[in-house]
Amino acid sequence: MSSELNDNGGSSTHPSWFHNLKAQPKIKVELGSETFTALAQEVTGAARAELWSKLVVASPTLARFQAQTARQIPLFTLTRRSS
Repeated sequence: MSSELNDNGGSSTHPSWFHNLKAQPKIKVELGSETFTALAQEVTGAARAELWSKLVVASPTLARFQAQTARQIPLFTLTRRSS
């Protein structure tokens, strides 16, 4: 993962993708040769805490980025939608 995908490298402000998803949660996803519509939803509370712990195990760099900022790094899920 690039540092921008990992939430702006731990900067003090949310990256552009955060604001874009909040403003327009219905998005087009390109995954390999497949393209589909999805709905982005921010993960919060206990669900976020559970997901965050799993992500940090898979990508320890996330913990370093979180340690560099006072804000909580946002997490989103993408749910596939019919066109």
